[in-house]
Amino acid sequence: MSALCLGARADAVRTMTGLVALALVCASACKTDRITTTDPSVTAVAEVWSGGGLMLSSPSFTGADSTPIVMAGAETLAVRRAGPDSVSLQMPDTDGLVTLAVGLRDGGRTLLQVRVHGVTASGVGPALTERYGYEPQLYPWPGSATSTALALDHGRLVLVDLADNTISVALAPDTGLGCDRNFLPVPSVTTPGLITVAQLRFPAGPCELLAVPMAPSAALPDTGPSYGGYPAIHLARGKWLVGGHKGAGLVIYTGSPAGGFTATPPILTDPGFGFRISPRGDRVVPTEYYWAPGGVPVFDVGSSGVAFSLGLQTTWGAAFTSGGDTLFVTGQDSAQGNVLLSLDAASGVLFGRVLLQGTGYSAVADPARPWVYVASLDATGPYVDVFDRSSLTRVTTLRASASALRGFDLNYDWELLWPTLVLNAVTRRLYLVFMSVPTYVFQFDLMP
Repeated sequence: MSALCLGARADAVRTMTGLVALALVCASACKTDRITTTDPSVTAVAEVWSGGGLMLSSPSFTGADSTPIVMAGAETLAVRRAGPDSVSLQMPDTDGLVTLAVGLRDGGRTLLQVRVHGVTASGVGPALTERYGYEPQLYPWPGSATSTALALDHGRLVLVDLADNTISVALAPDTGLGCDRNFLPVPSVTTPGLITVAQLRFPAGPCELLAVPMAPSAALPDTGPSYGGYPAIHLARGKWLVGGHKGAGLVIYTGSPAGGFTATPPILTDPGFGFRISPRGDRVVPTEYYWAPGGVPVFDVGSSGVAFSLGLQTTWGAAFTSGGDTLFVTGQDSAQGNVLLSLDAASGVLFGRVLLQGTGYSAVADPARPWVYVASLDATGPYVDVFDRSSLTRVTTLRASASALRGFDLNYDWELLWPTLVLNAVTRRLYLVFMSVPTYVFQFDLMP
């Protein structure tokens, strides 16, 4: 190729609606047999997931020997043909504005900028005192413009802002939380402002269940039966769904006008370690539940009975759509292994099922976008799978880079950490929280 041709070649950048287009302009004297058009522009979408696929299109890719070389910094990305004039590649695990250098086989080169959404920050989180083994001590707290979660700290209910790791005490100290250990704060299903706290006097034994107000002006508290610190939830005044020590199972307790409580026979032989509540207030799903041969039940709050059973022997996480019509559950299928299910929340009719790469400890549905996020762990560290919630197609896997993993103990017993996902749909941030010592938080920037 002549020096005149090299001097005639220049890079130009052109922005289109929803697209980033880069034009490589060449004089007619610079044509080669690998470029079959005089308009060799390169186009791609402007926003993409970290670790996700990106399609590049250009007339200059036409031809048997015209697959481009694409680099992100010093990293050469794997590129494969996707059509007569297009190629696909996988984006690196990063976040922010990424410049791709697209090198054509004839020696031409152009630059393409794409905004990548992934892990934005990671590090030590809020210093909470309550964390006991398998029980996660954070509950997502919806309806706030800040990234908050409900937690317990020194026996007091607090709200945690995961964006800046601040703790605000939201409950007066004289609410009766006086036992040695307090477990898993969960909002009441039917009474706004009340939070269930299961307590345990260690080593003496159980305390009374309490549904306490988040603020002094909230609803009056409600007291439940004496129970041993395992998860519980306030269904309605005088009505409780509680777990128990292994062998005690899940039991519904109903208060009697004469005093005391009557209990249903155990619905399952083992307790779960958490609950997820439908936005409609009509369904409760036990999560972190182990070994239910007959399937884990979903409870009908109105009838205080079982609405339907999930075809899973173990549930890990659960999430509802914002309208409460669809339920997503991660758990273990005795035949297939760890799966993600999509079901009709009213009837239990199965919409879809997909095999998970990992365990699927936690799940959350995006109220503003058509995705459901599932948190898992493997030997390389934590990650979040993003699924299209209609088809359950995996969109991408969001992984932390090596720099983001600095300070996170990969040798810790992850099953004791139990990762929790907290989503803020307003700020488009997802928080993956590990209740280790200390708490560790990964922050994800989500697609707009």
